[in-house]
Amino acid sequence: MPLLFVSGDRDRMARLDMLRGAIGDIPADAHLHVLEGADHSFKVLKRSGRTVDDVLAEAAEATARWMIE
Repeated sequence: MPLLFVSGDRDRMARLDMLRGAIGDIPADAHLHVLEGADHSFKVLKRSGRTVDDVLAEAAEATARWMIE
């Protein structure tokens, strides 16, 4: 079964190095989409120039793209 993981690169609960390693160990078609500047709740710093809505839209777009591929 194909899997999609969506994670922020500032997520302290799912560090990207550990997540990438775990995904590499899954014997399935697993993909990772990284949300730049987002934390575990997909919140971003104000100085990033992005909003939570921007990040959620990116996550939704990435998920939709993944579903049709």
